[in-house]
Amino acid sequence: MTEFSEGGNEVSESAGYLDLGAIKVPKIEGLEITMDMDQETGRAHSIALVLGSSMAELQIFARAKDELLWPDTRESLVTGLREQGVASEISIGRFGSEVQCTMPTTDFAGNSIMQSVRFIGIDGARWFMRLAVSGSAAVDETEIAEFDDLISRLEVVRGDEAMSPGASLEFILPE
Repeated sequence: MTEFSEGGNEVSESAGYLDLGAIKVPKIEGLEITMDMDQETGRAHSIALVLGSSMAELQIFARAKDELLWPDTRESLVTGLREQGVASEISIGRFGSEVQCTMPTTDFAGNSIMQSVRFIGIDGARWFMRLAVSGSAAVDETEIAEFDDLISRLEVVRGDEAMSPGASLEFILPE
């Protein structure tokens, strides 16, 4: 079972974690972290974790204590992929059900390619994390295990403030 921390479990950067506000990321050699910033608000709405030839884009949202978001999110995702002509399948991974598919995309050189993707949803206590994992960690069993280990070490910091279900938790650039 994966453990994620809540606001009460403080993890300092000296303990090997980088504090990004809503999440603390373990410092792992070779791990690159980028934030996707909204130009209008200046807020980061997602984080990309790149390790080797794999990447996970993640978002974290508030949720009600008594409502799971992944089942409805998963079904909406499958429906949306089907409407785009992308076949998908639901399988069981380390974190429960996940959606796997191969999607058309464009590489850095502008070439059209097919990219394997695993969509993972994790419902925590008052938070929900959605991840899109691509690259080797979407298809290679060894890479999947290594990347899933990284995911299991992420520490969500939900905080105690009231938030509307579905509201994005805030990522903060480290100093």
